[in-house]
Amino acid sequence: MAVRGSLFSSTDWPAQVLLAALTLWIGGFDLIYACQDVEFDRAAGLQAIPARFGIAAALRWVCFSHAGVVAFLALLGLWLSLAWLY
Repeated sequence: MAVRGSLFSSTDWPAQVLLAALTLWIGGFDLIYACQDVEFDRAAGLQAIPARFGIAAALRWVCFSHAGVVAFLALLGLWLSLAWLY
């Protein structure tokens, strides 16, 4: 961004797709780890997703997040014509 002055460039889309996949992957695992602290978060009044919506809902969000990772990585493989096991 600092070099080109733009967040999205037509040549940078593979990096943006990887960024999206990585963001969803990290967010999903962060939700899993947040499920361990749900009692503390509730007692401290924190608005973490597991504390606010419950552990079951948080784990559903994790499934959605990790499905997004698979979708973004599959999309990247298709667009770059990579082998199926890339």
